[in-house]
Amino acid sequence: MTVIGILVFCSVLLVLLAPRLAPPRGITGGQVVALFAPLASIVFPDAVRLETQRRLTWAGLKDMRATDLLGIKLIAALGMGGLAALSALGGKTSAPFVLLAVLGYILPDVWLGQKMRKRQEEISRRVPDFAVLLATVLDAGGGDLQGALVQVGRRMGGVIGEEIEYALHEMSLGIRRARALQNLADRCGVAELTQLVQKITQAEFYGSPVAVAVRDFAEQVRTIRQHNAEKKVREQTVKMLVPMLFFTVPALLALFLYPALRQIGQVLRH
Repeated sequence: MTVIGILVFCSVLLVLLAPRLAPPRGITGGQVVALFAPLASIVFPDAVRLETQRRLTWAGLKDMRATDLLGIKLIAALGMGGLAALSALGGKTSAPFVLLAVLGYILPDVWLGQKMRKRQEEISRRVPDFAVLLATVLDAGGGDLQGALVQVGRRMGGVIGEEIEYALHEMSLGIRRARALQNLADRCGVAELTQLVQKITQAEFYGSPVAVAVRDFAEQVRTIRQHNAEKKVREQTVKMLVPMLFFTVPALLALFLYPALRQIGQVLRH
């Protein structure tokens, strides 16, 4: 019974989370999740659904709804919970199924968190390059801000390039530039990018040179990162003192004191 439960659990997660390698036949994982989406809307409060949707957006999963992920959690938890109940009624241990139910509820959040962190780290790493390139294009006469963003988006590529192109698409649909840039920052959830967008919109609002504001921001970010890197190096140096004291120093003392202690022992024996 335990082996069957583990196989069912793994199959459910593979169907619901793994990419489709071939066109499915019959009932698909998406259809199963869709059945549980209304239940997820009832079980989970609005705050949880909004936070889940925000995390999905930060992870770049724009086509996935919060109720889909929450439905996956319910399927795994209720499915394994049901097997646990059946196992208990049959007089067998239900602990493995309870553990699988807990894992089925937690693992989707772990998976989402990993995707979100990976995407945000990539964006954060490229924010200074984005700022410097934007300032360079503006200084070189790349047109207005929107025209400069077109060139920067093509040259940057990657996640941040895609987000810039999406923001430009929103501008072409009539959304105000400040609003489109703020939407870009909201979709990424990276503090440094949000600060850069604020610098751009403030410079435009007050009529200041955008290139100067952006370049100053890039230098500020690089200075802060260099300071943080140096701080981490100093902290690591301090942390290394403890293992050195406990492992290296006793070994050295034993190495240096052994000949003297041996001679003292020989003298005492005679």
